[in-house]
Amino acid sequence: MINKDKAVLEWLRGNDALRSLPLFGFMQNDVFSSCVVPMPSAAAQVEYMDGSRRKQYSFMLRLQVPLSQTYDEVNTEAMAMMRDWMAWLEAQEEAENYPDFGGGVYDYEVRVGANMPSVALAHADSGRAVLQLPAVIGYSE
Repeated sequence: MINKDKAVLEWLRGNDALRSLPLFGFMQNDVFSSCVVPMPSAAAQVEYMDGSRRKQYSFMLRLQVPLSQTYDEVNTEAMAMMRDWMAWLEAQEEAENYPDFGGGVYDYEVRVGANMPSVALAHADSGRAVLQLPAVIGYSE
């Protein structure tokens, strides 16, 4: 059986917009550290008469960024970095470049789960924030 978590992590590491390689489920306490957090979803979205099922692998991309409490562009530049992640995910769908979930898996699709990234955490004392972006890889098996 293919380790889907590992496959997604390796696939995401192909993103040239990343400033550090994402970890799985854990983020280091460094600016621009990133991680992938799997999100629960229904076991099967649709089950077909032939026994195949439509499923999804849902996850959250998280990025730790500098936080500014002034009118400079630090916060908007950080949001732009997350929008680069969005663009990368959308480009993977267009290119039909998906993580390898092994034999018997087909009909992949990548969807960004929101129209924009969101702030997950802002910590004024440390001058850092965590931005996040939900995404889904749909597939049949």
